[in-house]
Amino acid sequence: MNASPNFDSYRSNSNFPSRMPDLRRQEFDDEIIDLSKSPQVASLRMAPDEVVQFAQISEKDADGDEDDLWLIKDVNNKYLWLVLQEDVKICLENGNIGRATTRKRLSHTNLSGNCTAFCGGELWFRDSMSIYFNGGSSRFKARNEEELETVANCFRISGYSVCSFGWNTELNQSKRTLRRGEINWS
Repeated sequence: MNASPNFDSYRSNSNFPSRMPDLRRQEFDDEIIDLSKSPQVASLRMAPDEVVQFAQISEKDADGDEDDLWLIKDVNNKYLWLVLQEDVKICLENGNIGRATTRKRLSHTNLSGNCTAFCGGELWFRDSMSIYFNGGSSRFKARNEEELETVANCFRISGYSVCSFGWNTELNQSKRTLRRGEINWS
């Protein structure tokens, strides 16, 4: 079952209108080609989703130091997510479709066709019922902590247990990494 209707309250929130992508970091022409109709691009499904690839992640640090930075290094199972007007798209960033681009990885604008969208980021499926996620998109980044939490709640309403990377108040942007002590499932 498609999870997109669970994002309707977010889409209708006037604080978070859809927008054109920020293309300041664009390097290659094919970063704006619409690949959303590819069979490798999927609509987010309600949990449990057994069709996705699960990340190979350890939540334990080798030396047990709580201050060590915990990075998700499983780039092969990292999905991009993007909230569009009528859908929530997900696709492996480094899947076949992404590796076929000049950039060698998918861009959020490949999911939007260089058209308007609301917000995007990265996610990893820990299992069929739980995700790690962030608002780390240079094209459609989360605008503030409230937007990131609103999207996290939409994932929760879709049946997922969520571990959000959270918000970096000093940089005023979504965090792209987690410290072990910040892993919090809700």
